[in-house]
Amino acid sequence: MRKGIGLVVTLAAAMCLSSRASADTVYSNLGSGTTVYNSGTGWSVSTVASTGFLLQPAFSFTPSGTFNFTELDIALGFINGTNSVTVDLMSDSGGSPGSVLDSWNVSGLPAFGSCCTLQALLANNTTTLASGTPFWVAVLPGAADTYAVWNLDSTGALGDVFEDQGSGFALFGADATVGAFQVLGDPSTAVPEPRSGMLAVIAAGMLAMFTRRTLHRKS
Repeated sequence: MRKGIGLVVTLAAAMCLSSRASADTVYSNLGSGTTVYNSGTGWSVSTVASTGFLLQPAFSFTPSGTFNFTELDIALGFINGTNSVTVDLMSDSGGSPGSVLDSWNVSGLPAFGSCCTLQALLANNTTTLASGTPFWVAVLPGAADTYAVWNLDSTGALGDVFEDQGSGFALFGADATVGAFQVLGDPSTAVPEPRSGMLAVIAAGMLAMFTRRTLHRKS
């Protein structure tokens, strides 16, 4: 019986991988190879205790279509203190970061200066990313002594950087090099791909066949 269950689990895993692989790129400023991001410089994520300044950067992106958010991949590095940050996906409020739509506590960041590890953050909530609507990604220190870095993109993407230095988010610089990240999602009108449906049929068929064989052996 274990063999049959293993087969079904394998097929189910393949279905999950197929579903994740089918996600579209909503936004990306990532490079490739050994230049996925700029490993030598970035936006500080720090506290008064760690650097003398509270620095919490945020950058926006605007989807060209409507998607159901599935994943955020972001380039973060650790310098010293507690190896922990909070990453927020946020709505827009009058051109500034608004309310938190999804959030992640991230620890175990790679050392700043290394490349090319991304933090893959899967959706916790159901969030619709509407076409033409700005959204924000912000990174905050995870502890009072955290000093981390949001690595810059390596593709030349520019945008306005907002910083929360203790009094809420405000424009810090215009046309600045953006922190490296990408956002993935499923089109809001998407239907299951034929490949996923076929895997479901195969899994059900194999389970039924195994069940019949098991019952036949017992009779």
